[in-house]
Amino acid sequence: MKKAVLAILLFASVAALVSCGGSADAGWRQSDCSAYVTLGQYKGVSYVTVPPAPVTDEDVGERIDALLAAASTVETLSSGEFQTGDEIKLDFSGTNGADPEPEVKFSGYITVLGDPGFFDAFDGGLGVLVGQPIRDRIETDLTYRADLGEDKAGRTLHFVITVSSVKRYHNAELNEDFLKTQGDFESVDAFRQFVRETLEAKNQSDSVKAQTGQVWRKVIAAAQFTRLPEGAAAEYEKFFEDFYADGAASISMDKRDFMGLYYGVDEKDVEADSEKLVMQDLVILRIAALENLSVTSQEIDSYLSSLPEQTRSRVNGIFGRELVKRSLLGAKVTDLLMKNAVPVAPQAPPAPTLPAVEPVQTSEAPAQTQEQPQTQD
Repeated sequence: MKKAVLAILLFASVAALVSCGGSADAGWRQSDCSAYVTLGQYKGVSYVTVPPAPVTDEDVGERIDALLAAASTVETLSSGEFQTGDEIKLDFSGTNGADPEPEVKFSGYITVLGDPGFFDAFDGGLGVLVGQPIRDRIETDLTYRADLGEDKAGRTLHFVITVSSVKRYHNAELNEDFLKTQGDFESVDAFRQFVRETLEAKNQSDSVKAQTGQVWRKVIAAAQFTRLPEGAAAEYEKFFEDFYADGAASISMDKRDFMGLYYGVDEKDVEADSEKLVMQDLVILRIAALENLSVTSQEIDSYLSSLPEQTRSRVNGIFGRELVKRSLLGAKVTDLLMKNAVPVAPQAPPAPTLPAVEPVQTSEAPAQTQEQPQTQD
């Protein structure tokens, strides 16, 4: 999942929605951005085609299982044994033996046995509870995983866990009653076909995003940046920091542990990713200026009117027309890049060969750097 948030923002053409202005270079979004960036080649950029992944019967089954789980009923338990999939609410504290004060302590923590969570930082996690009798108080020793860093790796904490509730969910059955909740389906087979087509559409979309991502990375890499607008990267950093802080708080986890465990990033990654997003903003605006691309009020109105009423109200309330305009401009630039990009079929891996006696020298023609609308032969 490394860099998952960055991937979503970079290549969904909505990155501009995060940045809200207010930097020292406040007027940079209204400029042609020539003071910040000189473009390299942005037309005729090659990308390796990515065929959509096939949808298997197993994929369809897993998706249906997820829908059945979402429609499950719940049973509150006070006896029996803990099972994988049980949702438990608990208070806990962990001490290291050298200090009577808890090293970690949370109240009202909710997790599902077998799902990712705070206790994944420890060998075995809460999996040690599976098969044990359900009870209100549990004491156990847990050891930090060896890959968490010198300050934690291999250290053991003694946990006192107070369980306030245990819930077990029973999935719905794939029958006529369930189908009525999903739509107008004549049979289970018709529903399976609908699920298959939905997954196929998603895989097709993922394929397009992967190809678009290749082109964007090359275009940004070919550009030369004089400097970044002052304060622009800080706006993205705040977005990321708030995103990770909210995620960590939702499962009562330290933010840095949450970032590393779920996204494989740290504060340095946040800084680097924020700069990359500003670079993309600059490239979008520079290409738009060179290619005379713009977004009209009518286009904004058309986009907003295409949204469901609830979504439209949320977009208007949170983002506003100006930020919708930036998003649509990003989409136009992306369309231009892809219409002029050159697809290349993926190559089969080369057959094993003996090492060459002398290294083969290769060279590539320099990227096109002229600052004018680019044309293709």
